[in-house]
Amino acid sequence: MKQLLVFLSLIVIASCKNNSGNLFIEPIDESLNGRLITGQGLNPNYYSKKDLFQYYEVANDGALPADSLFLKLNTFISKKYKRTAIGQASTLTVFFYKKKLV
Repeated sequence: MKQLLVFLSLIVIASCKNNSGNLFIEPIDESLNGRLITGQGLNPNYYSKKDLFQYYEVANDGALPADSLFLKLNTFISKKYKRTAIGQASTLTVFFYKKKLV
């Protein structure tokens, strides 16, 4: 069985800080994430079941140092995406975007 590669990309869209310390991670679009994992409703000419993508928003991360934030995001991925949940995929790329709080 191929080893699962997890690429973690932390992309900062806004420079918003909140010092509450409660990290929130939620899908940008739960329906889209579901389709990207299962492939249902996606054109097989453009979609590969070997290379999966997921998109999340992160909020209230301002009080966390970068290494702690990385550890929390990596732990989130490890708990959420077990090998059995992603089937025969070779890679799983998870994008995290900073949620702009208004």
